[in-house]
Amino acid sequence: MAIVLLVAPIPAMACGDGGPDELRLLPIAPVEALMGKEPGTGALGLHALVLPDGSAVILRPLSRDEYNAFQIRAVDYEIIEREMLASCIVFPRVTPEEAAAISPELLLLLKRAINRLSGFPVFPGALPYP
Repeated sequence: MAIVLLVAPIPAMACGDGGPDELRLLPIAPVEALMGKEPGTGALGLHALVLPDGSAVILRPLSRDEYNAFQIRAVDYEIIEREMLASCIVFPRVTPEEAAAISPELLLLLKRAINRLSGFPVFPGALPYP
């Protein structure tokens, strides 16, 4: 399955008050949808988070089942948090170790976007979520 990211001036799913930390999320269309076919489930749920510098990161939501699987492990919560974050960043791929080096401002933005896409507080200290 191929995924196509169309870059165009289309409205983003916004959450926030329009301030500098507003989340700008653009849905990613699967190729099937572009060809007028019934889309598969592969790309559904993927979104591009538009960063303040105009670049984008492709994210996916974390399901409650995945979240629960991370939580039952007997390791430090910071390690679990980095692993959950890395698993939700589709492109560019990052390792949990690389996730630890992300700047605090960008880290908060990514966590807020993942909370929003997942529909629950994956990262409780980084609201909002629906």
